[in-house]
Amino acid sequence: MQTLLLSNCSRLSELPEEIEKLTNLRHLDVRRSTQITKLPPNFGKLKNLQMLTNFLVGEPNGQSSKISELGGLSCLRGELSISRLENVDNEEQASKADLKSKNYLCKLEFSWNTTNTSYDRALKVLENLEPHTNLEKLTIKKYSGSKFPNWLSEVNFPNMVILELTNCSFCGSLPSLGNLSSLQQLYISEMNRLELVNFGSHGDDGSGNLPFRSLKVLSFIRLPSWTTLTCDSEFPSLQELTIRDCEKLMGKFPDDAYLPCLQDLKLVNCPKFSIFSGEGMLIDSFRQMHILETLSEQLCRLTSLEELQITSLSISLLSNIPILGNGLSGLTSLKELHIRNCKMPAELPNLQSLVITDCKELEEWSLYRMELPTCSETTNGCGGEKEFSKESWLPDTLTSLCINIRPRKQCGSHGMESLTDFEITGKYNEEWSFPEEGIPLRISSIPVLEKLVKRFQHLTSLKRLEIKCSMSIQA
Repeated sequence: MQTLLLSNCSRLSELPEEIEKLTNLRHLDVRRSTQITKLPPNFGKLKNLQMLTNFLVGEPNGQSSKISELGGLSCLRGELSISRLENVDNEEQASKADLKSKNYLCKLEFSWNTTNTSYDRALKVLENLEPHTNLEKLTIKKYSGSKFPNWLSEVNFPNMVILELTNCSFCGSLPSLGNLSSLQQLYISEMNRLELVNFGSHGDDGSGNLPFRSLKVLSFIRLPSWTTLTCDSEFPSLQELTIRDCEKLMGKFPDDAYLPCLQDLKLVNCPKFSIFSGEGMLIDSFRQMHILETLSEQLCRLTSLEELQITSLSISLLSNIPILGNGLSGLTSLKELHIRNCKMPAELPNLQSLVITDCKELEEWSLYRMELPTCSETTNGCGGEKEFSKESWLPDTLTSLCINIRPRKQCGSHGMESLTDFEITGKYNEEWSFPEEGIPLRISSIPVLEKLVKRFQHLTSLKRLEIKCSMSIQA
């Protein structure tokens, strides 16, 4: 036997103790076999093993494989995850794994199941698990050391393109990453003690080249103590920047940050941090922006913006932002608009896709333009009912529409002639008429779906009907 595939065996709790006799075994896949907590002893005798998806370190005094067993697996290649590193009782055993000589490994993950390991022991173990310089992707999860190993900052990994540091709760600073000349994706998340990110201290790879010159994706997520971002480095290749759930981060994006290729910006739940800082940031290259409770009047400068997601903005906040108060009319290139729990926009001449979800302020919503009558036109003064014009605000370019709020009965098929994809979720008004001109229709999560069945007979031009619900339908 050369190949043993055990992925997704969710009830499999252990491998046979005599698996060591499969001396010709080359491929062992135990991914997502969640009940396996250890590997049999003498696992290192499988010297022909080339693919091992996950090596689970056994308890020090148990009948299971120690991390030193990896030392004899010199043919390992591809991707390897080493988990339960809290079971490594000393750095000597970690050193015997001899990862530094495994030049065919390209993806490596180190993970602990608990952060209760002492600072010193966790650091010494990770220091002695230095990988070969051919590594392309490195992930470190739930590491309890107070700082990262020296090899991550000092060793040149010329092929590394992805680095993930997740739930390293006791590290107060990032490692110096200037030596990672090929790094394209950097993900930092759930580092509870991280307060300062200083990209000006990352140096270079020793050849005089600027750090982060290859970086395309930069992500910071759930950093509760992060307050300060300092940056005097250039990011000439950065395309995606995400800063999410960093509530203490203050200030603005550094004035001298040079981001000529930035296209996708996600700033979520960072109430003290501003999107734009000044003329030094080349924002006209943006193609996508995702915003939560943070906005700037400088949005009107994004004349190239093609995709915009606005989430959880209050009506009072929207009214103070001219570009939204006037319906985003300055974003002439906008093609996709996602609105969640926000005020409704006005016309957008090039809009192709519109998604509206959870807009509680719009319990009843119309596809038609909404106008407020003047005091002289109402019998009850300025408190009169809202009126709707007959003209739809939907642009002729719109081809995809998804709504999950209760539309008014005035919303018929008028103004929806260009739609090729239409979806309704949530509440339903029985008096509302569906568009009938050959539009594919999807209906999902509607509590009164059974009441709609009798209306389908009128959709004589409907091309496709898709229903997604977990309820009975009465014909």
